[in-house]
Amino acid sequence: MYFKPNDPITFLSKDYGDVSIGDTLAFFNSSGYLEIALNMDKASSMLNLQKGEMIQINFYE
Repeated sequence: MYFKPNDPITFLSKDYGDVSIGDTLAFFNSSGYLEIALNMDKASSMLNLQKGEMIQINFYE
């Protein structure tokens, strides 16, 4: 999954605890939406992401 060119997230996490503090993660939140986040930080400002911004998801077998 790419949220910005050359910044991949290589796996889906179960929750924030799956990554170290400050690391980027992606998981399905309690509402069922895919969320891109930073553990213990604000992803929107740190990653320069805006609500509704397009991301690229590649599925592999």
